[in-house]
Amino acid sequence: MELSEHSYEQIRQKLVTARNNFMGQLAKFEKDELLLQPGENEWSALQVALHLSIVDGLALEEIKRVQWEENPLIVRLDQIAPRMTEEAELPASLDIVLADMAAKREGIFAFLKQLPKEAWERRCRYENWGQLTFAQFIDGLVQHDRLHTEQLAKIYAHVHAEGQGKIG
Repeated sequence: MELSEHSYEQIRQKLVTARNNFMGQLAKFEKDELLLQPGENEWSALQVALHLSIVDGLALEEIKRVQWEENPLIVRLDQIAPRMTEEAELPASLDIVLADMAAKREGIFAFLKQLPKEAWERRCRYENWGQLTFAQFIDGLVQHDRLHTEQLAKIYAHVHAEGQGKIG
């Protein structure tokens, strides 16, 4: 990502677009379909949404570390977040998850907005990806949303092809 006066706006737009696409896919599910799992040990749509909320909370802590520490090793979000998702008690409703998702994403935006232009070039390390700039790390959140949007599409297709799923 090339730096410009609008680095925050550029990444914000990518994050918003990716999340809006996720929300559009999630909106296809009827209330009684949110807990349906396409297979054993596979997540329901509600679990996927909860997962994104968990990741945003963890990511904000790592985002801050990149800005406050020199070249930190980022925690393995790809290991921690799925485990936390599977161990979490599902909230009573999608509305609770959506409110939490929105609050955590807004927290990320608030932090990113106040960063100076040079902050986007700070370095960090991620075990799977090696050395990254801060902008590349943030772009990973965009990719994460896209990955789970595709997952929701597969869950939806399975639920509607089979006509039923396993209640989680």
